[in-house]
Amino acid sequence: MLHKGLSLKYVFIFLIAIVFSACIKNPSVEETNLSPTLKINSIQISGIGLDSIDLDISINIKNPYPIDINLKDIMVNVYYQDRIINSNNITGDIKLKSFVSSDIKLDSALSTIDLAKIIKDYTSVEYLPFKIEVAFTLPLPKNILGNYQLKDSIVLNIPTINPQFTLKSMEFQPPLNIKSVFNIKNNTEKNFTIDDIYYNINLNDKSFNGIAASVKNDDGSFDIILDDLNLFSIGVNALKDITNIELEIKTNIQLDGIPYKIPLDFKKKF
Repeated sequence: MLHKGLSLKYVFIFLIAIVFSACIKNPSVEETNLSPTLKINSIQISGIGLDSIDLDISINIKNPYPIDINLKDIMVNVYYQDRIINSNNITGDIKLKSFVSSDIKLDSALSTIDLAKIIKDYTSVEYLPFKIEVAFTLPLPKNILGNYQLKDSIVLNIPTINPQFTLKSMEFQPPLNIKSVFNIKNNTEKNFTIDDIYYNINLNDKSFNGIAASVKNDDGSFDIILDDLNLFSIGVNALKDITNIELEIKTNIQLDGIPYKIPLDFKKKF
């Protein structure tokens, strides 16, 4: 005859085995509340640079098991017309607590250069429908369940963005100032507006910073005007000797149809 404590132990193990067995036999039936789930809550554009569109992705993962699970790799795939055009493997160490649904934030990016090369009509339309897919393998205890693959996707109309930044002019202004005009343009059909522009410019290793003025042109581009660069600190004859120009811009832009402002942050040498 088995000891009472030992018998209870075997009963407990038997019940746990039944729970996990149910998950194996019918992993697609979510109504049992025994299957893990993945849901994309939202996707927003979090930033725009000269080379990329940055995305903030919020997902929810439900762990219905009586054990904590460590998740290390999440794949974000971007589809256009049923083919993958961008994949980003996000690594980390995310702990999914037992019996809890967890909201998780992911960062991903789309290369505007790659999009313009891959998608034929990228620069001729305002939006393109992309399917954003999040997928991963849930590493459950191998002796009980093995692994569990989860994925979810949503279709998102992402505005076509391909910014171009150029030095338009640089001229002397009496008594000792330089006026510099830079131009920013979106080389697609998508219009945008900009907020206050914070700049840091380096001329021959001398730095200037402040808030720049901006003027919208008829073609939808913006001239960014820096007219408070004093020659005294870099020499009166500096204008003809300037060979190294580096400009960093931080601002927010508003794209037509996007109900929130998007950070624009980039650095370029001229």
